[in-house]
Amino acid sequence: MPNLTLLEWKKDVLEASSDRFERRLTEETGKLRVDMAGMETRLVRWMFVFWLGQLGVTLTVVAMILRAR
Repeated sequence: MPNLTLLEWKKDVLEASSDRFERRLTEETGKLRVDMAGMETRLVRWMFVFWLGQLGVTLTVVAMILRAR
């Protein structure tokens, strides 16, 4: 009978550990998603700045070519 109690105790400990691990994994995954969303926002902002810069350079070059004619 003591072995059965020991096995039940081990099973309970394993289940509790598994539950704690899954809960922590869910929390950390949520934090990671929030961080990635913020990073994506910053990346899109920098992409627009880059595109506007490229547009300005392209328009300037086209204007210089048209003036040279």
